[in-house]
Amino acid sequence: PDDPKYKSDFWPNTLGVAKEYYHSKTNKDLFAYGEILGGTGARDIHNYTKYMKVTETSYGNDFFSAAYKGPNPTRSNSDDDLKFYQFTGWDHSLDDIRSDTTFTATYREGNRYLATFVSGDDVLQTYRINEGTTPKYEGVEPFKDENEQGMYAFNGWSPALSPITSDSTYTAQFEFITKDKYITILNDNNEQIHTNFDYPYEFYNLNDDPATENNEIAEYLYKNGHKGGFSGAKGYEINWTCIKNDYKDFVIEVSSNSNLESIDYSFTITNSNIYTIYNLAPGTYYYRVKEASGLGWSEIKSFTFVDALRTIYTNNEVSNMRDIGGYKTSDNKHIKYGYIYRSAQLNNISNNGYTEKLFKNVLDIKTELDVRFDSGSTSYQNSIHPMDGVTYQRYGLTDAYPNMITSENTITDIKNIFDLLVTPNALPLDFHCTNGADRTGYLALLIEGALGITDEDIYRDYEMTSFTAQNNYYQPRCDVTVENDVYGFRSDGYRETTWQNGSFEQVILDMKEGYSSADASIADTVYNFLTIKCGVSASTINQLRELLLED
Repeated sequence: PDDPKYKSDFWPNTLGVAKEYYHSKTNKDLFAYGEILGGTGARDIHNYTKYMKVTETSYGNDFFSAAYKGPNPTRSNSDDDLKFYQFTGWDHSLDDIRSDTTFTATYREGNRYLATFVSGDDVLQTYRINEGTTPKYEGVEPFKDENEQGMYAFNGWSPALSPITSDSTYTAQFEFITKDKYITILNDNNEQIHTNFDYPYEFYNLNDDPATENNEIAEYLYKNGHKGGFSGAKGYEINWTCIKNDYKDFVIEVSSNSNLESIDYSFTITNSNIYTIYNLAPGTYYYRVKEASGLGWSEIKSFTFVDALRTIYTNNEVSNMRDIGGYKTSDNKHIKYGYIYRSAQLNNISNNGYTEKLFKNVLDIKTELDVRFDSGSTSYQNSIHPMDGVTYQRYGLTDAYPNMITSENTITDIKNIFDLLVTPNALPLDFHCTNGADRTGYLALLIEGALGITDEDIYRDYEMTSFTAQNNYYQPRCDVTVENDVYGFRSDGYRETTWQNGSFEQVILDMKEGYSSADASIADTVYNFLTIKCGVSASTINQLRELLLED
């Protein structure tokens, strides 16, 4: 405006130059018009009119508040299901609201077309979908009867599935397979079973598939893991009968979907009809066996892993490896499976061997976190680092229990570790020391405490190492007493130890003395220790909980 208090050169410079330029090009005068949405306040409107024609509306505040904040409206399909309606906006602009106003949603009308799937004269499936949507067949895989020369294998649809633009019929296509390529099936009496392709899973005779036993964790480990430790993790064995000299390669497809619509894991087997599947998180899985080139497949069957503890099989290359997933918080959440693993050292893994392939292809490990000191044993020098595609990170923690909450180097690296855990693309992660016991157990205590895990489960995870054969850590169960066994369990459930003049129990008691109280939970105590002593921020802990916990 052109008044003493608010005067500036903006309007004369901007409009003045524009008017001069327009006049020089057209020999005409430029008409300038402006609208003052919020009003002029105490300023005289004539201070503006020297430069342009002005209208004062005072509707600026209303303009900015005119916005729809709900979800997009929807409209049901037409009664005959031939039309669908897609929201496109409102019947008039949301701008310049000057009074109570009603806005009516507008929609684009589109066609719904009929998609029909057929095999020969049989209609397999038919339904309507919106134009522009790609049809999807969700029935049993089509089949065609064999003849004297051979059989037929399903090979897709004609036309190929693509966004629909009209009523369309999709016809099953088959590849003809001559009889010399048949797979011969023998029953238990070594008698040949006639193979008819309209019951294709007769290619395979799968074993029964009961769910795995739901044992208490300690009893499970005592019965199944005391000699081989965690390297003898429990798996699910699949066996099938499919005998022909020419066919020795098979594929097992495993999925969490009952129709195997998407394949989570695929295992190739050569010269064998038995395979044990390891390292799956608890849950129900569906599977089938296929001849590797697709000449036949089994029916879909299922199995269930129901134990909360997920131990990891590494073909005896790494001991004491397990997922910390499944442990519960006091508010009934639990740690997600597949994000953080703990183990003993990785010194014995072979280049591109079982464990390295397991890390990269099955567990999808992104980071190896080594908590041994730089000055560790010579075995540290034998570690093969880095694994291609797995980031190696070392933050050393003290292995002397009395110093675990006082060592300044350890305190610094605890903060570094928690910053690492919330770094994008750092997870899934495996952390380890030498035996996966003391330093690894201490870090597990801190992570699980930060996540709010119950005291019972924190103790349980720590004592699991007592059941592994790694470095003679295996001990009897809590209810078994062994005479003169200094590592035996006491009646309160702790493993007796004089290692480095301290114990896991004493670490917790010392931490409570310094950062909470004797009756406080381990989770509350660890939270105070991390935030007060180690400098881990509350936002980092909250971020970690968001990342790793679920209902």
